[in-house]
Amino acid sequence: VTFTPKLQEFGALLHWYNQFEKTFIDIKTALVQCKSEISINEVGGGNGLNTGILNAQQAFTQSSWNYGKIGESNHVVGLDNIELKFGTTSKVSNNASTYNMFISGFGLIEAPTGSGTKAEWLFEPQVGGNHWGLGFGFESLVTFDNSLKFMIAGNYRYLTPAWETRSFDLLGNGPWSRYLAIQDTYGLPTAPATLGLPGINYFTQ
Repeated sequence: VTFTPKLQEFGALLHWYNQFEKTFIDIKTALVQCKSEISINEVGGGNGLNTGILNAQQAFTQSSWNYGKIGESNHVVGLDNIELKFGTTSKVSNNASTYNMFISGFGLIEAPTGSGTKAEWLFEPQVGGNHWGLGFGFESLVTFDNSLKFMIAGNYRYLTPAWETRSFDLLGNGPWSRYLAIQDTYGLPTAPATLGLPGINYFTQ
């Protein structure tokens, strides 16, 4: 079985900027559609015929799995995180120079628009996050008389903690072990064997 992940993301930038005498406000977001799919290619097959599962596609999309399903196309439409910048700008060059220099410093707030991972599907599409961001930065613009412009900028932001749903592999059992079937022993090591339960439902928190 081989998996081919495909992700498509497109949208439109939404940008509002207002420059006052010494200060400015800058707001950015985007209206985005995100599509994702993991195509499954199976060679051979023949496993699970006695349980009614005929191929890998059916195995990875079965309804008994609450999380980590694979193989169907999913999409989501929404606003990307909203970034608000507010700061001040000053001109630091003199009139006799052959260039003009502008320096600005700003604070920023990033407002989340998403709900974080839900983990129902592996490689799920997402628009926006669920973490607030706080930060600061600077921008410097140099313009020369020959219309040449040079700009340098940088910013730092801290993303606050938030709850997300994630799936985990078992320690020492390797990659993909989250999909192993687990056995309910009813608290007894000698309990009778029962049909294995989907490990992905228990290893997703």
